[in-house]
Amino acid sequence: MTVTGQVTLLADAPDASSITVTDPNGGRVDDGTIYISDMSATVGVRPLVDSGTYTVSYLLAAEGEAPLEGSFTFKYQTPSVISTANPNPEPTQSQTPASSSWGTNVFIIVLLILALLVTVGLSLYARKLFANR
Repeated sequence: MTVTGQVTLLADAPDASSITVTDPNGGRVDDGTIYISDMSATVGVRPLVDSGTYTVSYLLAAEGEAPLEGSFTFKYQTPSVISTANPNPEPTQSQTPASSSWGTNVFIIVLLILALLVTVGLSLYARKLFANR
């Protein structure tokens, strides 16, 4: 299992000079991209794969103020066993088709009969027109 993501620091109008994230062995795991948005500074983090204490060091400069420098740590524990989820399918209730009403059936039948009568009437009219030529 790997964890990827970002670390976000909140400050008044930050201008991030540097934010670094190091693993328990002192290697950098941040990707170096710093994004500034309103009251936060965010750095991307590559996948965390080693268990241990990670350190975030930062130097934030705000306009007209002394730079804010510091660090904090967080602990990451890799899972001992990674198991895949086994889905348990659950049967769904069968859908009952929507019943059509008697009135709808009669309406459709009447429309079909009218369409048939119009078709017969038009064909008789066409025959009469072509016979008179």
